[in-house]
Amino acid sequence: MWTANLRDFHKRMMFLKCESKIWFLKSIIMDVSVFFLDRTKAVFILNNKLWWVSKTRIVNWCIISGRSKSVLRVFRLSRMELKNFGSKGLLPGWKRRGF
Repeated sequence: MWTANLRDFHKRMMFLKCESKIWFLKSIIMDVSVFFLDRTKAVFILNNKLWWVSKTRIVNWCIISGRSKSVLRVFRLSRMELKNFGSKGLLPGWKRRGF
């Protein structure tokens, strides 16, 4: 479980580190006034060197159970853990029901 969280953290940090470089390369690709060879180099770098830093590769994992499905982005908890914490009254703003 902790290895999945560690990999997720590493992917998020690498994306944040390379985000400005990605935006810069995309702006070069979209700019028509830049030479064609420079634009193709930017496409090559973006597709071949920075594919592992893509934002779509980041998966939301539950920080408690390590579950990858049905995770709420705000709390980074799965729906089951969210229900458990909410029923115990540990989440501010959530009301306990049935008690």
